[in-house]
Amino acid sequence: MSGRTVGVALLAWLLTGCSLTLREPTLHWTATGAIAADCASTLVSVPSPGFEETNPLLGKEPTPREIVGWCMLGMAATHGVSAALPKNWRRGWLTWITVVELTFFLHNVAMSR
Repeated sequence: MSGRTVGVALLAWLLTGCSLTLREPTLHWTATGAIAADCASTLVSVPSPGFEETNPLLGKEPTPREIVGWCMLGMAATHGVSAALPKNWRRGWLTWITVVELTFFLHNVAMSR
């Protein structure tokens, strides 16, 4: 299965499952999954010729250790901010993180072709 197929499947799954009744634990999992997908696609893409990372925190040519470290920090920050937000803001925050991270994932997949 190609990376693009996986990306489209993930996006379709997110969009079909997204509704106003989506529970907060599910949103935590989708945000975590989207961050993990972005991180994995970055790890795979970095050694590719012509690939240049666009995340200013990682730099243009991050090492696998830097990628994993920043991904773990990103996951912790995502869930930490979620816990600090008022309940009515959490869903929006987690949904936003999911959409942004899936956008980065799809960008990485497109760049690695």
